Amino acid sequence: MNDNLLYHSASDDSFTQDKTWQSIAVLADFLSPTPNVFIDSRIVLINMENLPSEVWCTFSGVINEVTQNQIMYSFCGAIAQNVQTIHFLIQSPGGRVSDGVALYNYLVALPINLITYNAGAVQSAAVLPFLAGKRRIASDTAIFMIHKAGTIIPERVPAWFLRQRADDLEMDDRNSEIILKKYIVMPGEKWEKYQSMDLLISAHEALQFSFVHELSAFKPADRAMFHIT
Repeated sequence: MNDNLLYHSASDDSFTQDKTWQSIAVLADFLSPTPNVFIDSRIVLINMENLPSEVWCTFSGVINEVTQNQIMYSFCGAIAQNVQTIHFLIQSPGGRVSDGVALYNYLVALPINLITYNAGAVQSAAVLPFLAGKRRIASDTAIFMIHKAGTIIPERVPAWFLRQRADDLEMDDRNSEIILKKYIVMPGEKWEKYQSMDLLISAHEALQFSFVHELSAFKPADRAMFHIT
């Protein structure tokens, strides 16, 4: 087993190699059909030697602190091996706006050619990292959804809690709209609907409104591909 590996366990945020390393390595050897990619429902293990300059990456899940960390960690590993282009497919119902903003700011600043894909649904906070792609592509049956930030209120809360939560939501809205309006060009009636409801955008509307540059399928070439869990 080669020691030059990048791995992460989604069920354990520690990156220690002492007790878990041997079992992870054995599992990866058992699962992997190729020398470059090892995938389990809890583990992503990538052989970081001899990666090509262009890789394909998929993410499916909620945008939160844990998945933000996993995406950043995986991209750091690829860039460390001089990967120049990352094709990044996102399938997500959304999540925390602050984590979506952080991912956008991280991805848009990377010194790589980032191409983002929507093959099904990119919604809510997940739209923000999607927009970080230098080129953005959607399947012709994909959808986007944007809306104002929301929250779940416990049954009994004091007034100060409600005021603070309202301030947080308004800040989330301001930050996300700054990003959205850098890229999206929609008619006024669409923005009005966005103010008060979940706004669904079809793939063909997404092309018209500059969410994406083209409609096409996600088609990984016969090269390195990994999944972030």
